[in-house]
Amino acid sequence: MRRLLIITSEYPPFAFGGIGRYIYEIIPLLSKRFKIHILCIPSYSVSYSWDTSPHPIPDVHTYFLQSDAYQSIVSSEDPDSDEYKQISLDLFKDFKDKVGDLKFDCIFLQHFMELEVARWIARENPTARRVYFSHLPNPAMYSYFDRKNSMKRHQELEGFCLVWAEVILTPSQYSKRVLTSTYSVNEARIKVLPHGGILPGTKPTNNRQPKSFATVGRFTEQKGWGTLVNLIDAMKENGVTQRWFIIGDGRLRPTLVEMIRKRLPHENVQFFRMMDPNEFPELFRSVKYYVQTSDYESFGLAAMEAALNGCVPILTDIPPFREVFGAHKSVCFFQPGHFSEVLSLVNLDSSKDTDSAEANAEEFFSHCWTWERHINELSHLLY
Repeated sequence: MRRLLIITSEYPPFAFGGIGRYIYEIIPLLSKRFKIHILCIPSYSVSYSWDTSPHPIPDVHTYFLQSDAYQSIVSSEDPDSDEYKQISLDLFKDFKDKVGDLKFDCIFLQHFMELEVARWIARENPTARRVYFSHLPNPAMYSYFDRKNSMKRHQELEGFCLVWAEVILTPSQYSKRVLTSTYSVNEARIKVLPHGGILPGTKPTNNRQPKSFATVGRFTEQKGWGTLVNLIDAMKENGVTQRWFIIGDGRLRPTLVEMIRKRLPHENVQFFRMMDPNEFPELFRSVKYYVQTSDYESFGLAAMEAALNGCVPILTDIPPFREVFGAHKSVCFFQPGHFSEVLSLVNLDSSKDTDSAEANAEEFFSHCWTWERHINELSHLLY
């Protein structure tokens, strides 16, 4: 069985984000085809336990290298500085000591900040296939991380990743266009692999709470949290009694928690720093609406899961959401600051909306990739 090394900045339940959720979904299926090693190097501080693995699969080996110096250098002005290279070399040596056998048939990189570590490992494996998944390519003149000089760092390191990789993957046609326009990459080198969807095996129980909402995302500017606060204000002014479930963590969390607490009764909003991926379906089947106010995305994995579990999707009108959710007959797109359609939908709050969203989920699923299809395509590209 071929040896596959996955290098990532996230792997739940130890960190929260789309990359971690992606790794969580693909590992059980991919482990049937490869002998997998996972190297997780968080690029931001986490406060979760590092004692257990979410996948108790005997042939999956997981290594965690948490470095304060590495997390600090993430915010440096020079993304390819000598200090960054030295810290990456130290992490590589640490990994080499832990794993012993560094012979891999494929190196599958998930995040641009781990590139230098991937380079060192590739030097030990000159014939290994080099694959890079660009989960959230950064368009020119756009900065979404809440860190100093993030646009320069992201774009330069992303560019290095695109040169380093033999195969480039990305989750949507929109993110492919970002790569070709921002980095002048030949589109023939890029393969679009949409995330998979899972249709629940049982019918909903029709116990959704009225005027209930869920949203998932890291607390960064990219997720459009200011728009969410404005939406809450607009609904409050229109007499909507709201109940919210908000899942996420990040630097902006204390500020946003305070802002939302001032607007809604304490008992009407619940905050979760993180949630076990297996608990999301139960949450999504208890609420009527899933809201995503992002300024920029490449796909919308949490929104897809919510939609397939029968939530009415309420999404900012951005190109990737149009691409992924345009076939969903219950979706409500809106422009930030223009909430009239959302207010009409929520004020009606009809049981027919719930029935339609649940029925439309099955048709929407026919337009989605399954994780099995994703893995079939991915496995071919990793060989």
